[in-house]
Amino acid sequence: MRRRQIAAGLVVLAAVAWYAVRAVGAVSRAPAHGQGRRAFAAGRYEEAARALSRAVGDGRQAAELWYAGQSTLAVYRARLVAEAPAADLDALLATAYRQFTEAITRSPASGWYWAALAEVYHERERRDRAREGVPLEVFAGAPLGALGRSGAVALGALRLAIAREPTLYAFYDQIALVYFDYHLDDRALAAVRDAARVQPLFDQHTIAALDPQPPGLLDAFAEGARAALGHTPLLRAVDHHIALGRLELGRGRYADALGQFDLALASPRPALQDAEARYHRARALELLGRIEEARADLASAAGNPVFTRAATRSLARIEEQAGRLEAALAHLYAVRRLDPQDLATLLDLSRVAAALGRSDEARQALSWAATRHPSSPQPIVRLAELALAGGDLPAAQVALERLADLAPGDPEVARLRRDLAEARQR
Repeated sequence: MRRRQIAAGLVVLAAVAWYAVRAVGAVSRAPAHGQGRRAFAAGRYEEAARALSRAVGDGRQAAELWYAGQSTLAVYRARLVAEAPAADLDALLATAYRQFTEAITRSPASGWYWAALAEVYHERERRDRAREGVPLEVFAGAPLGALGRSGAVALGALRLAIAREPTLYAFYDQIALVYFDYHLDDRALAAVRDAARVQPLFDQHTIAALDPQPPGLLDAFAEGARAALGHTPLLRAVDHHIALGRLELGRGRYADALGQFDLALASPRPALQDAEARYHRARALELLGRIEEARADLASAAGNPVFTRAATRSLARIEEQAGRLEAALAHLYAVRRLDPQDLATLLDLSRVAAALGRSDEARQALSWAATRHPSSPQPIVRLAELALAGGDLPAAQVALERLADLAPGDPEVARLRRDLAEARQR
């Protein structure tokens, strides 16, 4: 009996010890996890990778593994640029692979970890292509056959991510970018259409940042966004029509854009969406030459605090182009009151004031711009030009010396020196 009690006590003691070790491990990993997350958010990926490698242990969560894997990939990309040895790069990809595949086993229903795994294979495919050059099949019109195994796995993993979470437009963006990278443009544009059907707001997508924009991208997105109309219950009709109108503006189809903004204004809408629709509608009207209607829409949009500054700036531009400089200057002063330090507004204000012969106001705006933006040469160039135009050669010389100190290699320095020399000879 005594022996059984001792044995039972030892089992309990072992269990307590085991849980204590687990608890101590978890406590020791918690600071490393927080440190790794903070380093990741700050872009310190080497530090993040080291900390997160300590944080992941028994009982690790899929999210921890995702952060660890993304940190490893970031380190890989930095080392790739630095031309690290191939063995080091392969080791980093292998580490990221292990981190993401373990995340998949922890959370098999999620698409995020499959999409992350696709990044590993895509990086490998890109390295293979960089080493071997563009496959000849691309020029033969059969680029799909040019894919290596890594590229095919990357696309397969992304398809699995989409199948698991078909409403996440980020996955469609990612597969579109991969297709573009592999010169599979038709498939990329099909993915763009799918992305637009899920999320019709173009500026929410990573593909919107592509520069230069691949041919047909905006057309494909507009097609998908139109097809989604009436099928996006979480997106109000007014927002959808505004998004479609902005797409048509970007495509240069101003009449179609105007039609979408009219539909937006015919839809139930809060005050903010009313101002947004009128602000963009004014641009379509302006491009169609219907200036008075554009003025009316901008004046209405300016009544909403969110759009006051942007709409008033647009009114200033329209009035200046129409030769109504006093009205343009009044609008620019209104914008300046809203944002006294904005460089573009100060430069525009000085230009319009100078055109009206109000040199003191122009000089004041430029002096303030030079004070608030000491690293920008533009206000000083304008001050020199204004002084030369008014025959104030000492002031022009002072501005030129400031410019030469700030930006000695700027071609404006040589031009202004020539202009100043010519003015002295006259």
